[in-house]
Amino acid sequence: MNCGHLFTRARYSTRWDEGNAFAQTAGENMVHEHDPWPFYKFFIETYGQAKFDELYSKHHRPRRFITFELLQIASYYNTKLHCLELGCEPTCPIEGLSTEL
Repeated sequence: MNCGHLFTRARYSTRWDEGNAFAQTAGENMVHEHDPWPFYKFFIETYGQAKFDELYSKHHRPRRFITFELLQIASYYNTKLHCLELGCEPTCPIEGLSTEL
């Protein structure tokens, strides 16, 4: 399984946004890379046009992270992995970083 991004992970504004990340096979991820419409359609049918538009807008707003923030993100995901193993839920340390749909 791969982490497939609805909108490219090249833009930091939505790279770590969990609403932009989905489990995909390598094949599905490759298909999406060349033809994003089926994945867009799935997202809109599942979560709605408003959520799609919100994520699309966020994706096009430039966002830079300083080293400290990137370290916080890494720490958050390490903690989240540990919590998932234990059955708890961590809180996100980065303002504006969505961790839910």
